[in-house]
Amino acid sequence: MSLANSATNEEKLAFCEMVSSVANSLDETLINLNDIIAIQTTEGIPIKPILLSTAVQLAEKSLGLTIAETNATIHQDFDENDLIQANPAYLDSILLNLLTNSLKYKKPDTPPEIHITLERIKGFSKLVIQDNGRGLDLKKYGSKVFGLYKTFHGNKDAKGLGLFITKTQVESMHGNIDIVSEPNMGATVIVELPYSD
Repeated sequence: MSLANSATNEEKLAFCEMVSSVANSLDETLINLNDIIAIQTTEGIPIKPILLSTAVQLAEKSLGLTIAETNATIHQDFDENDLIQANPAYLDSILLNLLTNSLKYKKPDTPPEIHITLERIKGFSKLVIQDNGRGLDLKKYGSKVFGLYKTFHGNKDAKGLGLFITKTQVESMHGNIDIVSEPNMGATVIVELPYSD
């Protein structure tokens, strides 16, 4: 006897919804993997000077609802005329991913405090995003932090793509990314991108 003959209408509907959910999840996975492959195989991506303040404002606008809901404060500790050399789309994505993580992994009952700094060191722009969130146990997860599909806080919405994509984008611009963190002590993400006058 087949499912079509033996199942009730409710069971058929539930099965169809499950198949649809799996199909949507697979579609999203394929889109994400395609994006990753595109980043890793694209050579000579355009790099240009970008006002960091403008890029941060764009990210804040995109995250406005979450910023308001969490009562977050974002401090920009750099000059409003400070430039960073990057691919505009990648910089937007990097800022969105890092700020989203700072908001998503906040401590319960503690409004997020996020500090963004920029300084120049020996041919590099050093972008630092520091928060007061839950942090990570790097002794336990350090080698996996930037891994594909790696999640660490048990958040049901986490997909384990953000930091992997961010690292891939930073490296495609010949930069480096690192994280300093301890459980319940927040996280500091350091992005270094080449800079020439």
